[in-house]
Amino acid sequence: MIQRLVVVDELSDEFWNRAYKKVSKELIPKILFPSDTEYCEALEKYLAEHASHYIENLRKNTWVSLFELKLLPEIKNKCRSKRNDLAANIRNTMFSNFSEQKLERVDSSASSKKIAEWKKSAKTREAYQELFENQGILTKITSFVFKSYEGSELPPEHWVYVLAICDIVLNPSSPGIKCNDKLVLKRVDFLMVIITFISTLTLKILKYFANINV
Repeated sequence: MIQRLVVVDELSDEFWNRAYKKVSKELIPKILFPSDTEYCEALEKYLAEHASHYIENLRKNTWVSLFELKLLPEIKNKCRSKRNDLAANIRNTMFSNFSEQKLERVDSSASSKKIAEWKKSAKTREAYQELFENQGILTKITSFVFKSYEGSELPPEHWVYVLAICDIVLNPSSPGIKCNDKLVLKRVDFLMVIITFISTLTLKILKYFANINV
């Protein structure tokens, strides 16, 4: 038992921080919302390359407990941070594509009153309509944000992820513009269902969804 505890602690914090960073970079944006199994497989792959003895020296139950209780939360936090950066990149790219003349910029730190007024403005409503009707805008944003996919087909989830971010920001029925994981994932799941089983996505559907998820 003492020997196993020594094995658990034998790798430095610096090593684990490198591992979390590498694993998150490996997963995001290839897999936007990895499962626990995908997190585990990515970390085990890293350990096999950089500390092949580590898992071998632990019993299976010890490794599973260590991963679930200590390592998994750290990896999730790192991946969440990368998604936050990705969401910020999507927002900035969206504003840049419209230009200041067509869509005034607003910061997530603005007051709720200012954000509400911004969402009701003619410019914001027109930009939202144009984003939905002009596929080229979404294509430009997606191509810029996911440059690593240049020359290859982008997974549907990635298109939907970009649309979800833009919809949260511009949708007048959505009260805020902050794109936290919970809100974005709920939007992505909803959009994937609509696209898969209904196929026709309308502004009316998006506004309805925003209203029932306030």
